[in-house]
Amino acid sequence: LGLVSRYANRIYVMYAGRVVESGTTEDLLKFYRTMYSGFSDMLCAQLKAVFPIDTTQRLSSFSKGMRRQAALLVALSCCPQYLLLDDERYKEPDGAKYVMSPPLRTPEDNKALLAACASGDIDTIGTDHCSFTMAQKLAAKDFSQIPNGGAGVRWRGELMYTYGVLAGRMNMQRFSALMSGNAAAVFGLEGRGRIAKDFAADIVIWDGSITRTISDTDGEHNCDNSPFAGFEVKGGAREVFLNGELVVSNGKLIGEHRGKYIRRKGHNKIR
Repeated sequence: LGLVSRYANRIYVMYAGRVVESGTTEDLLKFYRTMYSGFSDMLCAQLKAVFPIDTTQRLSSFSKGMRRQAALLVALSCCPQYLLLDDERYKEPDGAKYVMSPPLRTPEDNKALLAACASGDIDTIGTDHCSFTMAQKLAAKDFSQIPNGGAGVRWRGELMYTYGVLAGRMNMQRFSALMSGNAAAVFGLEGRGRIAKDFAADIVIWDGSITRTISDTDGEHNCDNSPFAGFEVKGGAREVFLNGELVVSNGKLIGEHRGKYIRRKGHNKIR
């Protein structure tokens, strides 16, 4: 599985911990077409790349039609900050909070990416969680030295439920696919990502009646700020079962240190 990242208007393909190719979006498309044409069909079925999407322009480069036509096994990922926050945030007194990579974009990009989440052009929602404190961010001598990243993992579900499902942009099935099912398939987590016979009993009981306002300090992570502070959200994970064991009850963690390494066993198509 390749991970594709972007820096200084160039795209980098990481594979097995090293950069194997870099260039513009167009360069990478040529690279993938050449790479796929040189392998057998069986091997091609095992090659994937995950592209992070943050702008309308980048989204248009990887439409579903283009991916089918070019036979590219490419998954597109996005984060809530690129759906709900825009570059006007940098004008705020605590603008350093929003310094991240890629940077926040325009309201037009927000709108297009939200629509792509609903339509299926975007496959998964991550967070790029990086919980720097405000002291760490403000310690920088100039803008270029501000640590990049924001604390996002705590509110991913609530944000997508509120501004995706309740806003009428998607149904619960699409919400579940973006949050869990598609990621399990892309990363080859066999027996995970959906409720079915012989699948692990990893189940979230979602309570749509919960209402709250996100603040800088009410997340369960060791951080004193949130880029989503002030957002009104609804819904939340009331109970969570991990391998059939109740680990979250009434929104509180009761089963600690239950995580374990899961070895991937290949990649599955999601379209």
